[in-house]
Amino acid sequence: MIRRRNGQRSLWDNAVLFGAPDPRKLMEPGLRRIDELLDDEKLVDGVLEAMRGRFAQSSRRGRYGTPAEVALRMLVLKHLRNWSYEQLEWEVTGNLVYRHFCRIDGGQVPDAKTMVRLGQLLEGKALHGVFERVVQIAAERRVTRGNKMRVDTTVVETPIRQRAH
Repeated sequence: MIRRRNGQRSLWDNAVLFGAPDPRKLMEPGLRRIDELLDDEKLVDGVLEAMRGRFAQSSRRGRYGTPAEVALRMLVLKHLRNWSYEQLEWEVTGNLVYRHFCRIDGGQVPDAKTMVRLGQLLEGKALHGVFERVVQIAAERRVTRGNKMRVDTTVVETPIRQRAH
């Protein structure tokens, strides 16, 4: 089943995080501003709709999947830090600030394979909707006029098959 957000913290999560420093105080200013921007409901809703469109009954049946908010934040962090999916999993698992930023806290971090699938799911139309909403928020906050939007679509040649030596 697809969810918008993680549910309430369990008693175990609270016990594990008890006494830990407040991750918001440890967050760098740039990441804190992005954190505030990603609290926008329409951004999360766009990701949620893309995830619901993957399978016909995914919003009502099956096991709980990665929440839309977590997927959005992890993919933003991946691109922000220029990490691979494996690095993303590793860094978020071991860093209290990143766990808070991604809204995982004491929960389980989605593995690299799951994030690859979610990254592929959020390409094209869904990603364009996220970009449009970010520009709209920036225009509302008077960060930019938002008349035009340009996306870097640089193509880089990569070897697909490698020969064994």
